[in-house]
Amino acid sequence: MTYQGYSEKMFIMRSLLLVLILILGFQSWTKADDIRDFAIEGMSIGDSLLKFFNKKIINDNKVFYKSNKFYQVSIDKQNFKIYDGINFQLKNKDKNYIIYSLSGVIKKDIKNCLRDQKQVLSEIKSLFNNPQIIDEGKREHAAYENSFTYDIYVMVNTDMISVSCYDMDDINFSDVMLINVDTAEFNDFLNNEAHN
Repeated sequence: MTYQGYSEKMFIMRSLLLVLILILGFQSWTKADDIRDFAIEGMSIGDSLLKFFNKKIINDNKVFYKSNKFYQVSIDKQNFKIYDGINFQLKNKDKNYIIYSLSGVIKKDIKNCLRDQKQVLSEIKSLFNNPQIIDEGKREHAAYENSFTYDIYVMVNTDMISVSCYDMDDINFSDVMLINVDTAEFNDFLNNEAHN
């Protein structure tokens, strides 16, 4: 091989390496447009719950809505690193156990929750391209007297992530932070069919 042939090959290899570095660099800067890219304890919308729990655990923790199109599976702290529990919403009769919604629950007093809510919201917003933010502010809890919710929604296309703080006056419930990831399909069910 001549010296000139060697330098041409080196130039081509360096050029390919530079292109590869640029492509990989741009991928790390790209923001998501799909809530499936957001994980709670390594679990995301669209995953099969069977990847994480066996059928016995799922069936032992299953609760149906009045309309049984979907059901909820609530798992208390297992080997979760951050959350005290996670709720999953699955479609009835789906043999693949696909997750349509998941909610991470963290026991946290209301003062710390409201402080941390802003930080969590900022981190979630940074993951997506121009998400729509809806801040509901302080509202009375729908089911418990003298209890309040503070809900902020991050709309990603037609799907949603919410960061909520619950200020509970009921002695049976602790104050909590809830980080919820919902598909549009599950939200539609929850708003229109779940309690019919």
